[in-house]
Amino acid sequence: MHQLKIEKLNKKYDFYVLKDITFSIRKGEFISILGPSGCGKSTLLKLIAGLEKETSGDIYIEGKKVNHLHPKDRNISMVFQNYALYPHMKVFDNIAVGLKLKKFPKKLIKEKVFKVSKLLRIDNLLDRYPSQLSGGQMQRVAVARAIVKNPSLFLLDEPLSNLDAQIREQTRIELKKLFKSLNATVLYVTHDQIEAMSMSDRIIVLNNGQIQQIGTPEQIYHQPENLFVATFVGNFRINILEGIVKDSIFQKGKFYFPVDTDYTGKAYLCIRPEHIKDTKTGKYSGNISLVENIGSGYIYTINMQDNIELRFLSTNRYSLGEIVSFTIKDNKYFLFDSRGRRI
Repeated sequence: MHQLKIEKLNKKYDFYVLKDITFSIRKGEFISILGPSGCGKSTLLKLIAGLEKETSGDIYIEGKKVNHLHPKDRNISMVFQNYALYPHMKVFDNIAVGLKLKKFPKKLIKEKVFKVSKLLRIDNLLDRYPSQLSGGQMQRVAVARAIVKNPSLFLLDEPLSNLDAQIREQTRIELKKLFKSLNATVLYVTHDQIEAMSMSDRIIVLNNGQIQQIGTPEQIYHQPENLFVATFVGNFRINILEGIVKDSIFQKGKFYFPVDTDYTGKAYLCIRPEHIKDTKTGKYSGNISLVENIGSGYIYTINMQDNIELRFLSTNRYSLGEIVSFTIKDNKYFLFDSRGRRI
């Protein structure tokens, strides 16, 4: 039985915010919903939580249809981007509030709060107010409040976006370890593909209210199903060349590249910067027009004839205007048709 199952879920105002969303999550899976701002990620979470009403479609939690259920009856916990802590309550009470509303015995509440606060290393903060906490500490309190309820499903809506980079990376690692140790089922919304790639068992890529692809991080990165997924996922902006494929050759101006396909017609050739290798015996060459120092190496923009620009990653040091030859690693390219579908 799936922990969460969504069937043809739609949300419509004057336009579709979400259209025909269908997927399922197994118990213990960590699934990220990845996409740009405005693509419908948070709306999807709110529909599952019962905070908004769907236009059509069905939501099942632990095999039970929950469309008609109030949020408090869906056995879910949600962590928001802004943490949503009660400023007049101490940390202990913020964590315990859900248990108090369900009228748990005081002794049991105390035991549960101390257990989860120790797990998250905030047991020394229980007597403080939210205004006395750092952003990272408030985030831990919000997660503790979700965990203490022992829900069937955790919903997290960009919970790390308000943290600075160093704390965000540290917290990301801790959250992954924590949820794995709990065998928790998690649906995690983010626009940060590093978060999605590093934390998830599977990723749902969303754009314009529609699912573009569902797969493991490896599948999303190495086997993108369409042009959007290829361009959205990756540490560095992918190279896109628009040209023609004929007789298994991609051509743009005087640039020719062999491709393994019988397809003929307009196409997009996409190559990640990390899959272009600078070498003295390279088949292609051009002038360095831009140098970006990323610490561990450099991202170079190279200008070729016919106004073709390519970016590549290298640890070698080149100067502006220098001529560099390069090759493209075997089979490390993506080809899409005129509609952006993988060939």
